[in-house]
Order: sequence, then C-alpha cells, then structure tokens
Amino acid sequence: RFRMWFPQREQTVKRILITLPVLAVMVGLVSAVSIPLISLVSLPDTVPQPSVFYKSVMSYTLVLMVVAAYEGTFFFMKYQESLLEQERLARENMQTQLAVLKQQMNPHFLFNSLNTLVNVIPEDAAKATVFTQRLAAVYRRILEYRHKELIGLEEELVALQDYIFLMQTRYEEKLVVTWRLSERVKELQEARTQVPAGEEEPCEKAGLAPFVPAQLRQHQIVPLSVQLLVENAIKHNVISAEHPLHLEIILEHTMVTVRNRLRLRDRKLNSTGWGHHNLQRRYESLTDKQMIVRQTDTEYAVSLPTIPPQVVARAGVG
Repeated sequence: RFRMWFPQREQTVKRILITLPVLAVMVGLVSAVSIPLISLVSLPDTVPQPSVFYKSVMSYTLVLMVVAAYEGTFFFMKYQESLLEQERLARENMQTQLAVLKQQMNPHFLFNSLNTLVNVIPEDAAKATVFTQRLAAVYRRILEYRHKELIGLEEELVALQDYIFLMQTRYEEKLVVTWRLSERVKELQEARTQVPAGEEEPCEKAGLAPFVPAQLRQHQIVPLSVQLLVENAIKHNVISAEHPLHLEIILEHTMVTVRNRLRLRDRKLNSTGWGHHNLQRRYESLTDKQMIVRQTDTEYAVSLPTIPPQVVARAGVG
C-alpha cells in the first residue's frame, strides 16, 4: 500500500521511514496477542521461555529481513523497468530525430526554397545571398542538433530566426510573425543589470527579437521544437493574400508559446509522424513539466516548457 502511495524513486526514504514504525506497531500488537496463546498450547510450563520483549524484537528483526528482501526485489524490478524505459526513450528519440531530418530534407521544402531563391536572385542579389546563407544554416543546425537532447533557449530562438526569414521571403506579407514578451519577462528585462560598456548582448547582436533576459539565457529546450510548431502552423493553415497567417511567438517566464489564428486547410496533408505526442514524450523523459495545447474556434496555441539550468544539471542531460 505504501508503494502505491509513494511510488517515485525520490520518495523511497520517506516510504521506508513510514513503513518501519508501522511495522513495529503491527509486530507489537500481533506479538502481544499471539505469543501468550502460542506459549499456552505448544510448550510445557517447565520449558524456560524468553521474555515477550525478546520475542517481539526477534519477530521484528525477522520482519525487517523479509521487508529487506521485498525491497531488494522491488528495486531490482524498478531497475529493470528503468533500463527498458531508457531503451524505449532512446529508440523513440532516434525515430524522432529521423522524422525531424526527413521533415527538413523533405523535397517539397527544398524545392520551394530553391524556387523562392530563383525568384529572389533577379530582384535582389544581396537578399538572395542572405537567403542562401540562412538556408544552409537551417540544414547545418539539423545535422548539429540531431544527437542533442537539449539546447539553450537563446540558441533555439536564434535558429528559428533563420527559418522564419526563409518562410517570410517565400510568403512575403501573407505570413505575419510577431515576437512578444510576457509581462513577467518584461519585469525581468527591466530588472536586469546593465551591460558593461563595449559589450553587446548576444541576442541583440544576432538580430533576435524579442530580447532574451539574462535570467532566461541558460534555460534549455528541445532542439528545433519551436521551429516545428511554426512549421505545423504554416503547413496546416491557409496562407493567402486574403487570409494571411498571423503567428505570435511569446517568450514567457517558463514557457515559449506559439499561437496562430486558426484557419485550417480543406485538404489533409501527409503527416511525418513528428507530432505533439512525440514532442510530449521527449519532454516527459527530461522533465515533469507538461506541454500545453489550447485550441478554440479561432485560435491555436502550443506552449513548450523551458528547463532551468539547475534542473538540467540534476537530470544530467544536455
């Protein structure tokens, strides 16, 4: 019963500390009733008997031995389960990484990007150069991040900028992306210490909007997760001059939210298998924080938790 109430590994000490006195009380009660009865029916009066206290202590010792055997078996079973869980998560992680790679290596994505580049070159050679550089950066990061469980929040948002640039170059004014800070993050931003003269903020130098406060720069996030939410919004919603897609990326104190106006396409698109379920499973293997999905008739929003550095260090992932 105590294992059902306290099943977590970090609750082991608490469970044992509660179990031991409860067992002591139960052994005392059973001994007080059973030892006199057993003595009356099984031993002659002439045979010397140990005291009730001694018998109770011996009974409690035997009970502790049995409990130790049960706990050892329990821990061994949990250890086997953890090995199987690690193997399953590693397999899912590899499948997810492969799905991400397929998503980005999708010939449609590459074809559309190259087609956009062909249209940009005669109009603006400088912009075409930047487009090519950012397209290369998107693919380079895919290869760099495929073996990482977590990356820095700032790094993720900087990488997202390259992808958004490609999409906005393709869709132009039909895709509107707004960066926003929550009120809590604005407070952190206002309270941050001044940067010494001659030192630029990394986010400002990278052209990232919004500014990432220093308190959040060490937070971690699943690689390319925010980018995938943006991709899903672009993939599943109507994007036209009449109905532009409005995306809002909100940096919160412990979350990053991607929100868009909901106007789903009529036709169904093929899924790559890299859905919200897989993303949630990856977070479950790293933290107890949950991914939050909110949908109304007019709006769709997904919030991804960011992981503080102390949690990352305690979990031993990176």
